[in-house]
Amino acid sequence: MSVYTAPLDALRPALLFGVAGLVPFVELARLNALDPTSAVTLLQALATYGAGILGLVCAPHWSYPLRRARDTRGRSRLTLMQYWWSVLPARVGWLALQLPVLIALCV
Repeated sequence: MSVYTAPLDALRPALLFGVAGLVPFVELARLNALDPTSAVTLLQALATYGAGILGLVCAPHWSYPLRRARDTRGRSRLTLMQYWWSVLPARVGWLALQLPVLIALCV
């Protein structure tokens, strides 16, 4: 079944979880505005959550080359490039956490 022809009932959980995933971003930013004395802790939590989300972004990109490798019974240059690109968001998130928090939030 194509994503574009799926009934709304099938897409509703994905939409619900997607919106729920925004709650920590909004709440941490709101708490930071309300209590500037906790800014470093709250901003670090915001950067850490963002890095975690980047790690989750890797999952579908990892599955594409896995499926291709299974179908073609071998590794192609394209497959290897997709593996490389699939781990890049997680590495960027990890690198951002090594930086000062205000710079990490810009990454």
